[in-house]
Amino acid sequence: MAIRTLVRFLNRNGAGSSLLRRSYGGQGVEWSCDAGEGMYRELTCPDDQDILEAIGEWPEVDEDSGARFLALQGEEQEFLKFSYDPLGRSVRVRWRNRGGQEVVDVFREGATRISVHSGKRVTYLSVEFNMSECVGRMEIQVFPQFAVKDQLLLV
Repeated sequence: MAIRTLVRFLNRNGAGSSLLRRSYGGQGVEWSCDAGEGMYRELTCPDDQDILEAIGEWPEVDEDSGARFLALQGEEQEFLKFSYDPLGRSVRVRWRNRGGQEVVDVFREGATRISVHSGKRVTYLSVEFNMSECVGRMEIQVFPQFAVKDQLLLV
């Protein structure tokens, strides 16, 4: 059974208001918005319990924005921080090596789906993107070691 929350908010240009829907169901959390003329696409995210079961970490939540953060420590003192904002449809991946140097820092908007995959040999987060002229996919491997694959294509 899905639970829906409706919230009024101003759209980005400040003109008028739109209805935002947040649905909780068996397949995670879904955000959608009736902003008119297809301006906003839905971002589907796994729920926090699914992330905990797959990765072993509960996402921290920014109470003001609803953004979620995962801070992971890998082998040899590497750190990976994955954050996502369901309302803004954005994600950020930051990876620091054992010396504290930033290896990867990627911020991207236009996310449409985040999923988590866990198997015997590998665990990773997958993020799909769909923007007006581009589609893409990012995979963030968190086990057995950190790795990031990112593809963005013009359509």
